Amino acid sequence: MREYGYAGLSRTWRFLPIESFITPSGVSSLGVSAERYWRMLKAGETNIDRITHFDPSPYTSQLAGEVRDFKPGDWMDAKDARRMARFSQFVVAASRMALEDADFAIDDANAGRVGVYLGTGIGSLEGIADEHRC
Repeated sequence: MREYGYAGLSRTWRFLPIESFITPSGVSSLGVSAERYWRMLKAGETNIDRITHFDPSPYTSQLAGEVRDFKPGDWMDAKDARRMARFSQFVVAASRMALEDADFAIDDANAGRVGVYLGTGIGSLEGIADEHRC
């Protein structure tokens, strides 16, 4: 096992062999399950329609592929959902779907080796818009 220093910090990061699962899970405008996504994709449906998540009338483009059937409570506790931006809720849901599809259970033996990496440069555009209105 090789150790790598990290930007002059005193701790070191250890790179271990990892096992990866790639599953057809996720959240998209075509649905919140692999089955629905695949069914709509094969049928040629796009689910692109007039924006309903906010009033698009001030904008030239008023069409989008919105995620409409997503219920955060199906994937996380209501308190956690209230503290997350919508895109973060999608990440939690997609992660849980991937674990389920892979038939992988997180337990005490593997909890320290399981994770999701999420990178965002600006966070939620909705959050930025809300802060701008204040």
